[in-house]
Amino acid sequence: GAGRTWEREVGAALREVRAGADPIPAITQAIDMHADVVMSAGDALVDPLAIVTASHLDQPFLVLGGELAEPTHNVLAVDWAGAGFRGEDLGQAAHHDPASFTPERCSNAVAAGVAALLSGRNGVVVWIP
Repeated sequence: GAGRTWEREVGAALREVRAGADPIPAITQAIDMHADVVMSAGDALVDPLAIVTASHLDQPFLVLGGELAEPTHNVLAVDWAGAGFRGEDLGQAAHHDPASFTPERCSNAVAAGVAALLSGRNGVVVWIP
C-alpha cells in the first residue's frame, strides 16, 4: 500500500520481504539486501527488530506505527494518535487503534520517516498528525 505509493512517487526501488512465524530470518534477509533503509509497519516486528537492530548499527531502520522500547541510533520510528506499540511486553499503548492505520496516514508516515532519515535524524520518534 503506502510503500508502493511512495515508491512510485519518488522513483525508489522497494523490495518486499514477508515475515513468517519466525520473522528474524526475514529481517536478516532484508538486511542482507543492503537497502538504504529497512522499513516495517505495525507492531508485529517491533520485538524481533529490537533483537536484530543493535547488531547492525550501519543499517538504518524505519518503524511505522510502532517503536522499539530502547532503540539504537539506527532506528527511527514514526507514530501517530492510535499507533504507538513499544514492544518488550510493554503492551499496546492505551490509545492504540488499528483503524488509524489508513493508507493516507501510512503514506504520510513513510514520507515523514524518509525525510527525517535524509535530514540526518535517527534514533528518534517522529510524531505525525
